[in-house]
Amino acid sequence: MIQQKKWQVFFSHLVIITALLAGTAFAGMGHIAPNVATDFSRTVSSPHIAATTFVHPLASVIGNVTLEGQIMVSPGASVRGDEGQPIFVGEAANIQDGVVLHGLETEELSKEHGDWEFKAGRQFNAQGERVGDGSGYSVYIGERVSLAHQAQVHGPAYVGHDTFIAMQSLIFNAKVGSHCVIEPGCTIVGVELPDHVYVPAGTTITSQSEVAEKTYPIYEGYTYEHTNEAVVHVNESLAEGYLETCDGDLNGDGEITPQDALLVFLCYLERGACSACADVNHDGEITPQDALCLFSKFLGRSSCLD
Repeated sequence: MIQQKKWQVFFSHLVIITALLAGTAFAGMGHIAPNVATDFSRTVSSPHIAATTFVHPLASVIGNVTLEGQIMVSPGASVRGDEGQPIFVGEAANIQDGVVLHGLETEELSKEHGDWEFKAGRQFNAQGERVGDGSGYSVYIGERVSLAHQAQVHGPAYVGHDTFIAMQSLIFNAKVGSHCVIEPGCTIVGVELPDHVYVPAGTTITSQSEVAEKTYPIYEGYTYEHTNEAVVHVNESLAEGYLETCDGDLNGDGEITPQDALLVFLCYLERGACSACADVNHDGEITPQDALCLFSKFLGRSSCLD
């Protein structure tokens, strides 16, 4: 036990020295990273990702993003909270292959007054109301929402709970209610859709006057009436399964290296973005022991990954 603690102390100091020599670049390594400060975004933020959410190494989650629990983020997805922010994704949602979540800038540095101002109407609050005082979200995705392959939700945008956004559909500057189905290839821009409706495949809605004639109540026996429930179940199971097989390859380069151990330690220090896979020994928290575990694995010694 004493010997193990000596290793931990030695390794901790080694990592800190390496990080200082390397500069801040390490903090942004891998597929989960902070945003950068710009003249339309004053604050640098790292994603907040629940321990039960899985982000595939080939997906990107950047900046002011919150991913609640039991979310599956599939390969090729991009959740980028570096312009419009913050981005929020609710419990048990799924973000499938090629999905894009992004938003128009929500604040700017006033040239006239020299201070920061929020842009009117560029955010939605959790109740689906437009706000412009910084209290809302550039993109808000409710609980148990499915964002199918190559769907795009571009803020300002709101999607209510238990809604299915099908493949290659676009939601921009719009609100979609709860318990809705947006079938494949739809374009929803600048409008608000009520709860419990579906939009047929390939439909384009760009004015509020079109909503009543182009949306239909979900009825008993509708083809996709229970599709979202099934898709949510599949993706919850995938997230759980992939988390169980996390092997410590945090940066997704196909091997375990000191860089992976460093990412875990920076996560522990809250100096870098965190992946749920940083808890490599599955004890429910991220500690120096997780980093030591990976470094031991890199050295070819037995570790908690064996």
